[in-house]
Amino acid sequence: MDDETRLRDRAITLAGVAGENVEVSSANPVNYHQAVDDPAGCEPVVVDGKLFLPPADRPLPLVMVVPGSLGVADSHVAHAETLVAAGYAVFVLDPFGSRAVVSTVANQTLYSFAASAFDVLAALVVLSGHPAIDAERVCAQGHSRGGSAVLMAAMRRFADPVVGDAVGLAGVYAVYPWCGHQFADPTVGATRVRAIVGDQDDWLSVQQVQA
Repeated sequence: MDDETRLRDRAITLAGVAGENVEVSSANPVNYHQAVDDPAGCEPVVVDGKLFLPPADRPLPLVMVVPGSLGVADSHVAHAETLVAAGYAVFVLDPFGSRAVVSTVANQTLYSFAASAFDVLAALVVLSGHPAIDAERVCAQGHSRGGSAVLMAAMRRFADPVVGDAVGLAGVYAVYPWCGHQFADPTVGATRVRAIVGDQDDWLSVQQVQA
C-alpha cells in the first residue's frame, strides 16, 4: 500500500464490512524440492491477512487476494472491495509483513516462490475451517508473483504433499503470472484455472501461461 504500515495494523472497512485479522501458520521452504519432499521440515512462519465477511445467513464463497512483488497495494484492496460489495467473503493475504519484506522487485530470493505457494495452501486450510465460509468454494486471485503462487498451489504435485489430496482450491485466477516454474505433470484436479496475460508481455509468453 502507500506506506509501510503492516496490513494487520490498519483498520480497513470495505463496502461497509470491517476487516478482521487472521493469522496463518505457513512455512519458508527454500525451494520447491523441500516443500514437496519435506514440508514438515520447512522453517515455520506465521503470515496474516484481513478477512472481510459480508452479512449472510449461510456460509459464503471466498476469494483470497494474493499480491505480487510490491506486497498489498491499493489496487488489491480495490479488487477486494468490489468482491465484498458483490457478497463474497474476501481474504487479503499479506505474505510480506511477518517476513519483514517490503518489495521483492529487485531481489526475488528474499523468500522463495515455493513459500509463496505454501502461504496460499496454508491460508486455504485455515479459511476452510471458518464456520462462515463455504469450504467447497474457496478460490484464489493472484497478481504477478501472486499469480505464480496461486497457479502452483493449484497443482496437485505441489498441493498433495503440503496439505493432502483431499484439500484444494475451487478455482484460481492468475493475473499476469510468472510461469517459469512448472511441474512436468501440471495436473490441477478439480480446480478451475483461469489466467490473463497480454500478448505484448515481454516477460512471459501466452504459450507459457497456457502450458
